[in-house]
Amino acid sequence: MKRVLLIAAVAAVSAACTGCATTSQPELVAELVGPEPAAISLHHAPQGMLVVYSAVTSQRLPCCDDYEEQRSGYDVMDTSGRVVLHVGNVSAVDDTRPPVVSLPPGRYSIHASTERQKPVVIPVLIENLALTEVHLDGSQLRDTAHATPAQLVRLADGTVVGWRAVGASEAH
Repeated sequence: MKRVLLIAAVAAVSAACTGCATTSQPELVAELVGPEPAAISLHHAPQGMLVVYSAVTSQRLPCCDDYEEQRSGYDVMDTSGRVVLHVGNVSAVDDTRPPVVSLPPGRYSIHASTERQKPVVIPVLIENLALTEVHLDGSQLRDTAHATPAQLVRLADGTVVGWRAVGASEAH
């Protein structure tokens, strides 16, 4: 009887650990996403800008059988791992267009979801007066027709998420 209970306990612990192992871990992107190369400014302003095209989800409206689309929120973390900003990612003008947020220049990481609801962690560089864009919803970056592969940051599946920060390879 004790042996049967022991085998059942080991099986339960094993099943629980197996469930833990399948929990989706965020994809960690190694390259630093920065502003589009042509957009980098030499001005000395106290703020840069960030826009994250995170996953779009459909929410059923409580009033009827209609749905609305909203972007998932994301966290902006500093280099010490502290959340400096949570962005609900809903624009007052258009719920499907993400808002542009202002941040002091520096390095941050974005914790968000891709269009496939996969969690990702993406390092970003905020430059003075420049806009850094992160595309996680499958939308396309502008003006990439003449970009070299080395100028773009990709997820493991090959999806382009942004421009590689200028000088990022020297900064590592």
